[in-house]
Amino acid sequence: MSDKRIRFKEIFCSGCKICELVCSLIHEGEFSPSLSRIKITSYDVVRRSAIVCLQCLEAICIEICPQKANFRDRDSGAILTDYSKCSGCGLCVNNCPHGGIFVLKTGKIIRCDLCYGDPQCVLFCPTGALSFF
Repeated sequence: MSDKRIRFKEIFCSGCKICELVCSLIHEGEFSPSLSRIKITSYDVVRRSAIVCLQCLEAICIEICPQKANFRDRDSGAILTDYSKCSGCGLCVNNCPHGGIFVLKTGKIIRCDLCYGDPQCVLFCPTGALSFF
């Protein structure tokens, strides 16, 4: 199991949101930031943050799920959701201390899955604000 995660360096982020577009294209087949598993928020012209699943080693989302739908992938170390088990109750969303789990309009719960060990948002970030280690 890997304990790698996506890291964000605010000083390098231009706010271009290419990471959001790449993520939504890879996972949902369209360029739509609302479908992204990473969210870049801007506080003003220079201050930004990235909201993404931090792949917690002691993950409350795994512990709290009544359907046992959330689990850690043995190969990538990413926390994943088995959608055949997920009831959409939202307990994982409401209890994530980092806000890294999102709900789509369809009710589907999404979080960063690290692109199964090769995060495309990191690969396509033009400024190096995202890294994976």
